[in-house]
Amino acid sequence: MQDGIKRSRGRPRAYDREKAVQAITSLFWRQGYSATSLDDISDATGMTRPSLYQAFGSKTDMYQQALEFFVSRMVAASATSLDGSLPPQQALSRFFRSILDIYFHEDDGLGCFVFCTTLAETNNQPPLREMLAAVIEQLDAALVGFFQEAQKTGQLRSATDAQTLALLVQALLQHIAIRARSGEKKSALMERVESALPSVLSAS
Repeated sequence: MQDGIKRSRGRPRAYDREKAVQAITSLFWRQGYSATSLDDISDATGMTRPSLYQAFGSKTDMYQQALEFFVSRMVAASATSLDGSLPPQQALSRFFRSILDIYFHEDDGLGCFVFCTTLAETNNQPPLREMLAAVIEQLDAALVGFFQEAQKTGQLRSATDAQTLALLVQALLQHIAIRARSGEKKSALMERVESALPSVLSAS
């Protein structure tokens, strides 16, 4: 009977996958890839090592799924905020507010999973470097598309360099991610964003 119970608990569907991914994401986000052990993940999810391997694969696979979960939230925030029909400063303000909500989703500001956690692991983990590059390219594409749409609707001059503006916005995003990780308050970071956006938009 005891053996039967143990086998039942090890089955891959005897868990809530979404909650497990959220727990894994939170753990990697806070501690980073190298400092997070499989025992840590087991404790956070309530799953045994064999169950974790069966459900999520290797530790790198688990990290990739955590990163994908985080990025999906960033993409959703971008999709609802970056409206090319709005004045660019207004839309970008909404975008940064939604991103800061993600950065501060827990009691303290963890900053960005991508820029504050993945970045530190790229030299030792080539797959993570590839993932980081893909995320940056995805964000670049979203921002460039936003600025090009704003040009079509007359919200930006046609001569504006959308690529340059996307680069500057992403630089600002990375900057506030680091400040959030360092302990700066959410309200103070939003003030920095609001003061910086006019200069960013006039730079091209």
